[in-house]
Order: sequence, then C-alpha cells, then structure tokens
Amino acid sequence: MYFGIIALFLFIIILIVKSCKRPKNFPPGPLFLPIVGSWYTIPARKAEDEIHRWRKKYGNIIGHKIGNQYVVFVSGFEEVISALKNKNFQNRFQSKLLRSRTFNRNLGFFFADGEQWDELRRFTLHYMSQFFHSRLEEAIHKEITNFFSTIQSGVISEVKMTLSIYTEISSM
Repeated sequence: MYFGIIALFLFIIILIVKSCKRPKNFPPGPLFLPIVGSWYTIPARKAEDEIHRWRKKYGNIIGHKIGNQYVVFVSGFEEVISALKNKNFQNRFQSKLLRSRTFNRNLGFFFADGEQWDELRRFTLHYMSQFFHSRLEEAIHKEITNFFSTIQSGVISEVKMTLSIYTEISSM
C-alpha cells in the first residue's frame, strides 16, 4: 500500500517538474508554474510596461506558457517582420473550443487555416484592390472631365481649386 502511494507521489512530482520545464530551443521568458504556466506574469493593466521590462530582461522574443499552451511574444521591428514573412508562423491558433464551434472543420473566413486561409486572403486582397482601383479610376475620370469643362468654359480659376477632388481621394 505504501509503495502505491509513494509511486503515485513520485508520478505527480515528475509530471509537475516536466510541466515546468522549458522545451528545447524555446525562447527565454518567465518561470513556468504547474497548471498555470507563466500566465501569472501577464498583467491585466498597463501590459506595455511589463513587456518593456521583459524585452530588457529576455530580449525581443519572449517565451510563455499559458495553461498547457506554449506562446511566443515577438517585439522589435526586425523580429516582427521576419516572423510575419516566415511560413511557419502563417497558421492561426487552433483550440478545441474553436474546432468544436466549427464542427471540426475550417469554416468561413475567421476560422480558416492553412491553404484555405491563403486562398481566402488572396481572394479578398484581389477584389478589394480592384474595388479601390475602380473607385480611384472613376474619381480621376470625373476630375479630368471637370478640369477640361472648366478650361473650355473660359473661366479663369486657380488650379488648386480645380484639383481639389484629387486631394480628397488621395487622403482616403
């Protein structure tokens, strides 16, 4: 009987030590505690001050563990740009809750991931840029028409006033 209790106690101790250990090649960061990880260090208010202290202590890439999920905070211009360009960081976070809400599939725009996300992103960017260019083209055509009608009418006016529509459009 004592052997079973001692074995269970050792098993729990091993699980606790293993859950607090940082994985190989994981960035430095606050200490992991059992069950909560390093969640206790994330402030509810004025998080930017704490992140600034972490940057001084750990660098621009900081490793955290929130519950049983490993999380990496990236700050600094060069680090953020290289992370955004890295194909390994292009996927979205997937949890059991999100998967259960979408019937274990990638549904819609907000829950898409992988190839479906890439396709939706390309589609959206393509049609949004076409929409913007068509509006810009219409505005330029209208501006040129107004400009030439002003010239043909023989009315003398300042060019600044004649090109006012363009400045409104370019500030959009």
